[in-house]
Amino acid sequence: MGSKSKAKPRPRSRKRLVSSFRRTTTLPPTTLNNTEPNDNNSGKNDDYINTNSIIDKANLINLMENTICINCHKQWLGSIQCRKREGLYESLEFICSYCEHAVKLPTSKQQTMTQRREINIRAQLGAHLTGIGRSGLEKLCVALNIPPPIDEDHYTATDAYLLDIIQIHQQNSMDLAVKEAVQEASSTNLTVSGDGSWITRGHSSAHGIADICSTTQRPKVIDVERSSKECSQCIGA
Repeated sequence: MGSKSKAKPRPRSRKRLVSSFRRTTTLPPTTLNNTEPNDNNSGKNDDYINTNSIIDKANLINLMENTICINCHKQWLGSIQCRKREGLYESLEFICSYCEHAVKLPTSKQQTMTQRREINIRAQLGAHLTGIGRSGLEKLCVALNIPPPIDEDHYTATDAYLLDIIQIHQQNSMDLAVKEAVQEASSTNLTVSGDGSWITRGHSSAHGIADICSTTQRPKVIDVERSSKECSQCIGA
């Protein structure tokens, strides 16, 4: 009988994702987690009002039909039209069939000091956080039967707008994490852990990232670095 050769075990990749860090994500309770109005605390209801909802437009018509037209004082009966659209934002008008009086309803607030709509900024930030990008966001919008995201040019411009803000919050978050680690260790001599990742297997990848985490009871990222062989800033050109 011929001897059976054992299959060689597949070597494990030495590459680890940044998400492989052991971390604790227990967050303190916030009023945003409670979506039910509470008479004992009006602030909770205010927080609920400041959230977004996806609403079937047919239900908006049903709501309007239970109101009285402010112009002709008849029970409202009419139609809904979209006068303007910017990505997920729409400017809706409810037009009375009797007197043609129009009630305007913007579906999202305008971001302060900009021409951008808040819903588009939130959607784009969510696309980055989930790693789906604009193409994935577009597919999600199709599945939800809602308007598509903003076009490529405006998406790129919004990325530049978001980057400056994110970098400020990123640095503030890491500074706070360092202070917490120093306070817990009662020393500036900290023990840290590091990790990194790259897009393709092996060491031929053109893009890579690395980070350093504290080793406190609640480990947090205290420094990050990215590098790209195709980025003029990274290679010092």
